[in-house]
Amino acid sequence: MFSSLRSTLLSILIPAAVVTSGISVVISSMELSEQVNAAFDRTLAGALKSMEANVRTISGGLAMEQSYYMMEFMEYTISSQVYFRVATEDGLSEIGFTGMPLPLEPLQNSKPVFYNANYLGEPLRIATVVMESGGRLNTYQDSRIIIQAGENVSDRNDFINKVLLQNLAQDAAVLILFVLLIWLGTLLALRPLRKTSEAVRLRASDNLQPIDETRLPREVRPLVQTINLHMERYALKSREQQQFLDDASHQLKTPLAVLLTQVDYAHSLAKTDEMKEVLDAIQTR
Repeated sequence: MFSSLRSTLLSILIPAAVVTSGISVVISSMELSEQVNAAFDRTLAGALKSMEANVRTISGGLAMEQSYYMMEFMEYTISSQVYFRVATEDGLSEIGFTGMPLPLEPLQNSKPVFYNANYLGEPLRIATVVMESGGRLNTYQDSRIIIQAGENVSDRNDFINKVLLQNLAQDAAVLILFVLLIWLGTLLALRPLRKTSEAVRLRASDNLQPIDETRLPREVRPLVQTINLHMERYALKSREQQQFLDDASHQLKTPLAVLLTQVDYAHSLAKTDEMKEVLDAIQTR
């Protein structure tokens, strides 16, 4: 059981605000991570398109123009170590970083695939696409051309963590402000009750006037109306008791007066001291 209405409200509203904010932080963090990863993946997809446009099959061989310049531009854009590879599917011709991991699922023509893998002991995000050679390569079979671009995900993760920490700090500040507003709102909402309680406490013991309910919250008015009804019943009962006592006192005055007169007269006729003492005792009482 809670000790007060204020503690009850705060014990419900504040945990609810914390849980709601926590859920919001988790959801927003997941969405932010997806958005950042999608933005970085678009950069890798752009690199694949650029590399695909610069692949040449001259005299049956495999070549790519301006590959290193393009990788330097990607590193400047992504701010991370960039890896690239252009190779025939049979592995006979290869340009760039050799042995970059391929995806587990089969590759479809002109459909980029994004996946995480380890290469040279580093975690990479790799984009891979495969294109037809058009029979221009001197290979035993019409081998397709595999194009790969990858980046070290350490900087990407650092960037995501940095943004998440910034959002977390903002959400924490909003949560603190929200909790303060809940606390202040609860105090303001209960202020009329405290004032009414203080006014009733300072009343005289015989003051049975109804409690003023005009400034009280609507939810509390039925309780105050019930208390006023109870005080009205008590006041009516008190008036009835007082009226009974007044009537009884009035009814007893005449017999008492007659009795005292008779005692007075008997006292004048008393001949013994014992009788006088008895009559004196009746008059005293």
